[in-house]
Order: sequence, then C-alpha cells, then structure tokens
Amino acid sequence: ETPVTELKATLTGKYGEDSKLIYDLADQGGEILALRYDLTVPFARFCAQHNIKNIKRYHIARVYRRDRPVMSKGRYREFYQCDIDIAGEYE
Repeated sequence: ETPVTELKATLTGKYGEDSKLIYDLADQGGEILALRYDLTVPFARFCAQHNIKNIKRYHIARVYRRDRPVMSKGRYREFYQCDIDIAGEYE
C-alpha cells in the first residue's frame, strides 16, 4: 500500500493539463499535498526510493479525481483502480 497523498509538485509534473483534476490539500507543516490521481506516481516513487531493479506486482487502491462524475456511466470522484506493473529485466 502506498500513501494516498503525494506532494502536489510531483503530481502536477506528471499530469500537466489533467492537474486541474487533482484534489489539493495542505498539511500542518505548510506543504502542499494532493490526493493520488492514479497509482503510477506512487509506484515510481516507491521504486526509486527503494532502488528496485526487478519487480512484478499488482496494486488495487482508491484514487481520487476532481471532475464532474457521471454516475450513470459509472464515473465517480473516488474509485478503485487496478495497476499491473512489471519493472526491471525479465526473460
């Protein structure tokens, strides 16, 4: 399980135009945080911090989008996303 919040600067650097869909937060120390938009940035940060070379994994977690949900089409602001990632070298 990865944290549900990330530094806003980290998320907006990846998403660009979609950054308007990110929920902004401020922690008690004054850092600007955001709720995770998807599972890609947390996974990349985790791999970099832990020097992971080879990995196969799946991750199911809640993500958050600040948009206009269409419930009849199954779109919500909070929902589960499933990622399947393979990192490193495999034969």
